[in-house]
Amino acid sequence: HAFELDGNGRLKHPELLYAAIKKSGKTAFAAMCLLYVVLVLGGRFAEGYCVANDLEQAQGRVFQAVRRIVEASPLLSAAATITASKIEFSELGATITAIASDYAGAAGANPTISVFDELWAYTSERSRRLWDEMGPPPTRKIACRLTTTYAGFEGETNEIDTVLVRHYELLPDCLDVSGSNDDAVVNDA
Repeated sequence: HAFELDGNGRLKHPELLYAAIKKSGKTAFAAMCLLYVVLVLGGRFAEGYCVANDLEQAQGRVFQAVRRIVEASPLLSAAATITASKIEFSELGATITAIASDYAGAAGANPTISVFDELWAYTSERSRRLWDEMGPPPTRKIACRLTTTYAGFEGETNEIDTVLVRHYELLPDCLDVSGSNDDAVVNDA
C-alpha cells in the first residue's frame, strides 16, 4: 500500500515512516524503496536523495546500500555511472544523490523521493530546515519522503517526535496505538 496511487496518479502516502529496532534491516529497506521509486515509479528525470546528519553518514548507510545493489546487478550497473556521492542513470536522466545536513545546499531540489536515515538524531534548527526543504514537492505526481529510524533516546525532543505525532494523527481507525509505545496493534474490527 505504501506506493499506491490515487485517482489523479499521485502517491496516496507521500510521507512514509519505517521505525524499528537497531540492526533490523532499515537501511536495506530504504535502499530498495529508493531504487524502486527512482527507477520504476519516478519516470524520466527522477531525483532520489539520501539525507543524513553529515555527508559521511549520507554516503555510508543508505547510499552505500544502493550502490552495492546497483554494482551487484548486471542490468543496473551497465546503466549507471557511480561517483562518491551520486549515481546517475543517463538513459532515464535519473539520479540518486547523498547529501549532508545542509538545507541551503538542498534548496531548489525537486525530489521524487528523499530518504531520511536515523531521524532521531536530527535535533538542530539546521536539520529541521533540511527536513522542511526536502519534503515531497507538490509539482511531482510521484513524490515521497521515507523516514527510517528507531526511537532514539527517551526524554530528548527531536524531529522524529514531530513525525510520529503527525503519523499517529493520520493513522486509520483500524490501528490502536494506545498503550505501550512499543506496540501498534491491528484491530479486527
